[in-house]
Amino acid sequence: MVSYKVEHIKLIKAPKDIKELPNILNSATEESACGQTHFKIGKKYIFAGSSLSNSSIFISFCDWRVPLKYYDIKTLELNADWDKFVKSVGECAKKSNV
Repeated sequence: MVSYKVEHIKLIKAPKDIKELPNILNSATEESACGQTHFKIGKKYIFAGSSLSNSSIFISFCDWRVPLKYYDIKTLELNADWDKFVKSVGECAKKSNV
């Protein structure tokens, strides 16, 4: 298991009772076990995970669902189109709540 200390820039989706996410992400140490070990400081990434406690989140890439056009498959870094997509989703959500 490998652990990362992260800063959450934006929470896109979570249960209603979750207001803040833990800053520790855990992942398997091998890509064959759906882990990821190639993250870089200062880059933006999107994560999906689960939490068994309030102290950390477990991330797995076996069931990761982000369209390829939004990130570099070798580095998992998000590209500029991702920011445009997130902004458009936020705008749609605001319109639907009115």
